[in-house]
Order: sequence, then C-alpha cells, then structure tokens
Amino acid sequence: MLTTPDHTLTSQQRLNAAQRFVATGQWEDAIHHWLALGHVGEAVSSILQAAPRAIAEGRLASIEEWLSAIPDRVIAESAALQILLGNVLRLRSQFDTALQHFAQAQQRCQYERDDEGLRQALLGQVHVYLDTVRPNQAEQALEQALAIATTGQSDFERAELLRMLAENKLNLGKPAEAWSWLNDADLIAGSSPKGEALRARILLRTGRMREAAHGLAELAAQERDRSHAPRGHREIPLLLSLIQACLGNAERATALAQEGIALGRRLGSPFIEAVGYIRLGHALQLRALAWRNPSGQSQHDLDDALHCYRTAVSMGDQMAARRLRSEAMWGLTRAHGLRGDLAQARAAAQDGLAVALAAGDIWIAGLLYLARGTACVLGHLPDEAAQYLTQARAQFEASDDPLGQAASGLWQALAVYRLKSVTAKAPEVAASIAQVLQLVQRHDLAFLLTTVNMLGAPDPRELAPLLIMARDQAGDDTAAQTLRTLGLARTRRHAGYQLRIQTLGDFCVWRGGEMVNADAWKRTAARRMLWLLIAERNTWLPRDWLIETLWQAPDIATGASHFKVAFNALNRVLQPNRAAGEESLFVQCADQAYRLNPHADIWLDCAEFENACDRGDWQTARVLYRGDFLPMAAYEDVCMPTRQRLLARWQMAMDRLATESIDRDDSHTTLDLCEALLQRDACWENAYRLMMRAHFRRGDVAQVARVFQRCEAALSRELGVKPAASTLALLREMMGSGR
Repeated sequence: MLTTPDHTLTSQQRLNAAQRFVATGQWEDAIHHWLALGHVGEAVSSILQAAPRAIAEGRLASIEEWLSAIPDRVIAESAALQILLGNVLRLRSQFDTALQHFAQAQQRCQYERDDEGLRQALLGQVHVYLDTVRPNQAEQALEQALAIATTGQSDFERAELLRMLAENKLNLGKPAEAWSWLNDADLIAGSSPKGEALRARILLRTGRMREAAHGLAELAAQERDRSHAPRGHREIPLLLSLIQACLGNAERATALAQEGIALGRRLGSPFIEAVGYIRLGHALQLRALAWRNPSGQSQHDLDDALHCYRTAVSMGDQMAARRLRSEAMWGLTRAHGLRGDLAQARAAAQDGLAVALAAGDIWIAGLLYLARGTACVLGHLPDEAAQYLTQARAQFEASDDPLGQAASGLWQALAVYRLKSVTAKAPEVAASIAQVLQLVQRHDLAFLLTTVNMLGAPDPRELAPLLIMARDQAGDDTAAQTLRTLGLARTRRHAGYQLRIQTLGDFCVWRGGEMVNADAWKRTAARRMLWLLIAERNTWLPRDWLIETLWQAPDIATGASHFKVAFNALNRVLQPNRAAGEESLFVQCADQAYRLNPHADIWLDCAEFENACDRGDWQTARVLYRGDFLPMAAYEDVCMPTRQRLLARWQMAMDRLATESIDRDDSHTTLDLCEALLQRDACWENAYRLMMRAHFRRGDVAQVARVFQRCEAALSRELGVKPAASTLALLREMMGSGR
C-alpha cells in the first residue's frame, strides 16, 4: 500500500503503482496514475476494463471524467471508445448523439474488419432502439449483429443477446416469441434482474397485471438500496405505476410515478423522468374520476394530467426521443375524450398512431385506437366509435392481449347500449357483453369491470345495466359476481350511474360524475319533494300528505295536478333518460304513497353519516358532516327532527373524537375539536372538561382556570345553572396539584 501523498509521487513510483493496480485488476486506481503519467494508451486500456462495472453501478460521471482526459483525436480513432461513449450518452438520454457514435464505431470496425467491435457497435444501436421502443429499427440492427459470426462469447453475452431478441419481439407485439427467447436465455445463464423486468413487461402486455405486479414487487425487494445504470422505461417504479393504473389503483400509481420521476432526476436521465410524467398523467386521470370527497365532487386532477403529458412530450422532443409521444398521446386522447373535446382527442390519437405504427409497436397502437374509440363513444359518434374499437381489438388480438380485447369489447357494448335504440340494442349488447365476460373470467380481469382504470368505463356503475342483462337473461356467473362486488347484488334495474346526494351543509345532486345544475330544477316543488323524501326516507309518504305539505291547494283536483307536474319534474332531474311510461328507479310508488327506493343505487351523505356513527367510525362521521341538514330548508317543519337528530349525533361524534385524542395525548387536536363543538353548543360541558385536561397536560394551570371560568359563564348565561360536580372536582384536582 502506498503511504506517500499522491502529489509527491515520482514518475517511477506512479508507474510501479499503475502496473501493480493493473496486475491486481484495480482498474480505476490504475487509470488515475496512467493519466497522471500522460500514458494515454494504457489509460484507455484501463478505462475499457473499468467501464462495464462503472456502468452497471450507474457511475456514469466517473466514465465521463475519465474520457474528458482523453484527447478527442484518440476517441475518434478508437471504435471501442466510441462505443463506450455511445453507451454513456444513451444512458444520459442523448439518443441521437449516441447513435452517431455507434455509427462511427461501426464504420471503423468495418474498415478494420473487426467483427467483434462491429457486433458491439450494432448492439449499441439496438440498445438505443430498445430503450426508446423502436422495434422495427431494432430488428434490422439485430439481424445485422446476428449475421456476424464471432468466437469466444460467454454464456452471459449469449444470454444478453437472447434477452434483447425477446424484448424486441415483445415490442413488435409477439409475446409468444418473446417468452421463447427469454426462456432460452434463462437456460443458458439463469435468471437476471433484466430478465425478470422483461418477464413483467410480457405479463403486462398480455393482460396478466397481477402476476406482473407480484414479480416486480419481488424484484424491487431484491434490488433495494442497490445502485444500477439507468433502465429507461424499464425502471421498476415506472412499470409498477402503469400496472397499478391499469388495475385502477390511483393512489398507488401516483406514488410510484412520483418515485420514478425522482429516480430519473437522481440518475441524471431525463428520459426516465419523462416516462414518469406520462405515468403520473395516467394516475391523475384516475384520481380525477375516482378520488371523490364525501359529497361526490372530483378533485379536478384532469388539468394536472394534461400538463404532465405535455411536459413529457416537450422533454421527449428536446431529447429527440419522439417515441415518447405515443404513450403520452394515448393518455391525452383518453383525457380529452373524458372532457368531451373530440377534436383534441382525434388530433392526439393521430399523432400517437403515426409514431407507434412507424415504430412497429402494435400494442401501443391498440391503446391509441381504443382511446380514440372511447372518445367517440363519449362524444355520441357510434359509427366512428365502431371503426376504431374494431381496429383496437384487432391490434390486441395480434399482440395476444386479452385485457385489451376485453376492453375493446366492453366499449363496443357500451357504444351499442348508449347510442342505439332500445329495441335494436338488446341482442347486440347481450352478445358483446357475453364475450367480454368470458375473457374476464378466463383471464382474471374482474378489475376491468369493478374499478376506475385506464382501459374501462369512467364509472363502473355505467356497466350495471349490461351486467344485469347478462345475469338475468343469460345466467352469467361472472356478471353476478361483478354486481356483488359493486354492491348491486339485489339490483334488478339500474340507471347506469349512482345517484349521489349531499344534504349536510348544502344541497347538491350528482348523477354519477355529473352534477345537476340549478337550472335543471324547473320546479321548486320538485326539489322540496325530494327534501321530504330524504328526511322521511324510511317511511311511505301518502300523496295527500305530500300535497298538503307542499301546496295550499284550493281543492283536491288542483293539488293532484300540482303533484303530478312536480313529481314528473323530479323524475326528469333524477333520471333524465327514463323512457315514457317507465317506472321511476329512484322513487317508489305504492297505493298512492311514495318513498326513496331503498334498493336503488343512491348515496346519501346523511345516511352514510349515521352509518358511520352506528359503527363508531367517528372520523368518517366528522368528515361527512359538512354542516346542518338541508340548511336551505330551515323552514320545512318536516326536516326539523332530522336536522336536530343529525346535529346531536355529530356532537356525540366530536365528543368521542376529542376523548380519543386526549387519551392518546394529542392535546392540540383535543382543543380544536372541543372549540368546534362549543361553537355549536356553548353548554356542552364535557368539552370544557376535555379542554381543561388538555391544558393541564401541557402544564398550563392558568388556562385550566380560564376554561372553567368560560364554562361557568356559559352555563349561567344560557341555562342559569352551575357547572356539574365532576367539573368542579376536576378543577380542584388540577389546581391543587401544584402544577
């Protein structure tokens, strides 16, 4: 071991050190001394020896530092250095520049008849095309590389080549061939992290999402805290984010996409970062549809999703990585379709398809055709929808993806159901949904029907009428199970959306994700009638009682006429597409009495609030209670008992939450909860006791006394009484403690 400071070494000492490091394979130490000696040739030899390990560990900066010390003339005249520089630039997402260096190395190797160097230069180009998913170009370069006969290849090198063949076959939409090549690679050299990631991609592109997620989770656990070279779109968080988006797990997909973006920045790979933005766009789309607060309102993530896609496209253009556009355009097509912007959806789909088809990626092309078809369904263009959904299904059949096939068939069934006449659609819908359900059952694809995901309907409830048809007319077990999962096992008729009603703090109605605007209520009496039905939702309300409560009619005939008009207006709001003469789904009528249908798909915040209280879920109850019951109906006597009951239950929920918080020594939360409680009832004495305990635990005896005085004043002012004995005892205990 050298103990002399490096800057004081003589040339001979450096030479001896360099030779010793070479002999022991300590290449990076050798590089330092060769460069200090000005021995460029020896430095280059050591760099070529050290580079593979540095690349594998993701230490690209070290290689760049070494190469910066080598004269440009030497690099230009060395095919091996050109290849090394090309690989570094590829991993830095500088794909076009990398291809230029590989091409220069190829020309030099052809001139020098260096077959092994030529093969490495061609494989460098293949890596670029695999990184950027350009299978047509990769196929050509692979054929050239395979045509070069070289000797002395290790099992590892042969296996790596087979994995490259497998990955490209997958990108060409040939998963069966990909499996075959990957299995051959494993037979030669055993499994590898690269092979396992590829295995997960094959599973992903053939609809086996759960298997893919499981395999990647295991791989992530094995590789935790290990450094590695940038992997582009193959990074585990990026793959998992896409899988979770397809499975409908919006929050998990969001976290993984954000992890991928951070990883790209840490590895210095803008390509990885850009893919992360695309995957974040997918996740935010799902959140815009699926992440609703208790009143049913979306968190409005769709604008953020569009921004993510555009950011990724801009980054891709700056890197000359146009291939990124195809997946970004899939996301944009779907997002614009959801917003009803058909022109933008068409433009995005056309842009993405041009890139995907030129690259030869039929699976991504299938996603783009599917997104364009769904935009047409949502835009009420049945013929155009059928055209693109048929093309989507063909692409997915060619790439052996049953999930894509099922999604295409699902949207075809939805198109017929939504856009054709009632008499014409039943047999066609039944046939379409039957095929979808067969694929779902055979390939474990239930999530397509039960979650908000990147391939299915914006609201799974929209599928309910189709599933009911399949269950009741064809006895389909998969349809029955799906309805059970959606909580609709006993439902016989469905509107295709859940009716969501907010009554606490405000009054709002949503049909699925569509809010009913104020103009839709043509009759004030229709809205008031709904308030009464909600307030007395467990009771049949006689028509005569409703008429007497809602109108001061001069006679029975006039009252009956008013009722008929208001009732029809109410049904038009709740179920605007109801056929003439069809029985209302949401309001039941029997023997001239009416009630909200307890078997209909209705979400009521006041009912959910009481359910939360019944099961002791005080935090959910707190979130649901946004204010008093129907405050705009303050003068409706019928609503008063319900308003008082719900307020009392909210007060008890807040009391329980405050008690739990003081038990876990969270005095800050205790004080906040008690203050909110006292704002509504200044005489809620237990709130004062809890506040006294909270201040006492903080060691603030003066505040304990002030809270007691506040309690004493409120009880005297409001009720003319003194604090309870338990409150006085608590005060004496705390004041006598000496604290």
